[in-house]
Amino acid sequence: MTMSAEGQSTTVHQFRANRFGLLMSLAGIILLVLNVMMSVSRPYVDMPVSTLTLPLILIAVGIWRHFTLYADMQPDHMKVKLAPALGWHTFLYTEIVEVRRKGNLCRIYYRRHDKPDASPRQVKMKLIEMSSSERERFMYVLKQRLPEGVTVS
Repeated sequence: MTMSAEGQSTTVHQFRANRFGLLMSLAGIILLVLNVMMSVSRPYVDMPVSTLTLPLILIAVGIWRHFTLYADMQPDHMKVKLAPALGWHTFLYTEIVEVRRKGNLCRIYYRRHDKPDASPRQVKMKLIEMSSSERERFMYVLKQRLPEGVTVS
């Protein structure tokens, strides 16, 4: 780990929520094969398009989880992407006002510097989606980068 002149870490840490990605893709493939087998065994029965939707969604989300970043911890800020359709939550470490961890759920509360009177925003990260070693590494790096006076409760 490299340190800057101010004593802050300059290392970038990236985390993926790939724990269930392979399982989701596998379930989607199995459902897709079952749908094809059912449609071949009954050629005169029309299969609704909706029966193909769920397997394709499972496969797509599984692939997305495997390759896309869940949390990107830069030296001065953090980016979190919780779902494919949602945008990135980006905030500075100095904007973090509170971190709560209960089991495999980590809630990060932050307040924008340009809105000091606003109530804190919240990011709920499901740590269960990371492997156990990634989970512990994420919490360790987060604790190292929290501003003075902010702890994990």
